[in-house]
Amino acid sequence: INVLHPTTEAFKEDPLRVLRAFQFISRFDSGSSIDLILASHELLSEKPNLTPERIWVEWEKWCTRAIATSKGWEFLFQTGWLESELFDLIGIEQDPTHHPEGDAFNHTLCVVDAMSDICNREQVTNEEKTILMLTALCHDLGKAVSTKWNEKKQKWTAYNHQITGVPLAESFLTKINCPLKFRRPILTIVREHMVHLLEEPNDKNVRRLVNRLVDGKASIRLLAMMVEADVSGRPPLPKGQSPRFIKWLDRCAELNLTGESKIPQLIGGDVLIGQFGLKEGKEMGDLLKEIYQAQLDGKFQIFEEGLVFIQKKYPKKLGIYSKKP
Repeated sequence: INVLHPTTEAFKEDPLRVLRAFQFISRFDSGSSIDLILASHELLSEKPNLTPERIWVEWEKWCTRAIATSKGWEFLFQTGWLESELFDLIGIEQDPTHHPEGDAFNHTLCVVDAMSDICNREQVTNEEKTILMLTALCHDLGKAVSTKWNEKKQKWTAYNHQITGVPLAESFLTKINCPLKFRRPILTIVREHMVHLLEEPNDKNVRRLVNRLVDGKASIRLLAMMVEADVSGRPPLPKGQSPRFIKWLDRCAELNLTGESKIPQLIGGDVLIGQFGLKEGKEMGDLLKEIYQAQLDGKFQIFEEGLVFIQKKYPKKLGIYSKKP
C-alpha cells in the first residue's frame, strides 16, 4: 500500500497541507505515516487561520476525484481535523436490524463510498457529483441529536433526523466554504431523503415532492441516487434502490413528470383577470396559490376542469355573476 508522509519539516509551514493530505489519501488510496499524523495534529491550532477559498479547493478535489472516498476520514479523525458535525456521529447507535454496519458514522462512510460508485456508474457531471458526495456526507448528521432509545419499540430510533440535520449540514458546509449554488440542493435532498418512508406515493404527494425538489434546485433523479446510496451503505445487506422509492419513481412516470421541472400552473393571473374580472393584488396572488395547491392535490387536471372547479369553489370572490367566463 502507498503511504503518504511529509518529506521535510516544511510541511508544518502551511496548515492547508493537512487537507491536501486528506484528499490525496482518498484520491490515491494511500495510507498515512505516523509522522504525517503527528505533524498534522500539531497544525490543528492553525486551522482557524486558513482562508475559506483555499479550504474549498481541497474539498472540491475530494468530491470530484477521490477513489477511496471514505479513506481520508480516518486520517482526519486521527489528527483531530474531523469537523464536529461528523465527529458527533461517532458512537451514535442504530437499529442493528436495519443497520448491521454499526454506528451512524460508519454508515455515513459506507454511504459515501456507495455514492461514489453510483456517480461513476451514472456518469454524472462534476457539479452533480459534488452535490451528491456532500449530500451523502451530510444526510444523517441529524442523527447526532435525534437518536433516542425507544422503550416501546425496544430499539434505537432517529425520528425527524432529516429535519434536525439541515442546520447541522448548513453549519458543516459553511465551514468548508461550499459555494451557495451547491448548498441549496444539498440541504434540499438532506431534508427529503426519508420521504419514501414517511409518505405514500399518491398523486398529491408525488407532485408536491417534485415541486419541493425543483424549488430547492434539486430533482427526483438526484434524490433517487441519494436514496440508493443510503440503502447501499448498510453492509452486509444488499445494495440497490429502495423498493418503496421505486414506487415514487413509477408514479412520476405514470404522471408524465420528469422530476426536473415544476408542474406547470394551469390557471394563471391572466385567466382570473380576463375571465373573472379579478383585480391584481395580494388577494389575487393568494387565490392563485390556493388554486395551484388544489391542482397539485388533483382537484383538476386540465384547464377546462380548472375553470369549473374555481367557479364552484369561489363564485363570489371571482365575480362570476358580473362577468361570465
